Amino acid sequence: MKKSFDYVDEYPEHWAGTLTGAGASLIGDGLTSCVMGFDHEGEERSRTVILATDNELQGAPTVTLDQAAAYAKKQKVRVYAINPADGVSKKESEELSKAMVETGGRSYALRESMTVPDIIAKVQQQEATLLKGSQQLVETDSPDLWIGIFAVLGFTWILVAWRIRL
Repeated sequence: MKKSFDYVDEYPEHWAGTLTGAGASLIGDGLTSCVMGFDHEGEERSRTVILATDNELQGAPTVTLDQAAAYAKKQKVRVYAINPADGVSKKESEELSKAMVETGGRSYALRESMTVPDIIAKVQQQEATLLKGSQQLVETDSPDLWIGIFAVLGFTWILVAWRIRL
């Protein structure tokens, strides 16, 4: 995957669909969709989105990246971006970085050696809230009827096979 970002003439196969014209890469719409996917809106808990994008828009977005970042911030969702084209397109990289900082997150270059460990550390630093309710221990120690039947049949088959020396 990493080698595919060093393409020269052709786009790699796994990029199929990302450069097909209008609506192929709508960063703000995608981020908003991810933020809207979180459930239990009223609960205080850690929420993070990791967004992989070069921030190169393809099509007419319904929501801009800045609007999506503002929405994520309002919903208390931190967004960390991994940018495979960091430094290639300076304007898009700066816009992406600014939007991620707006959410409390950050933008990383794909090729940085500490990208993944740093994102993991940042996510783990966030406060995690406990689910409401008391702990319950559930033990299931009753074998199913079919397990008993197959055990008896298996033992019987072994006994018969030994007796008639199969």
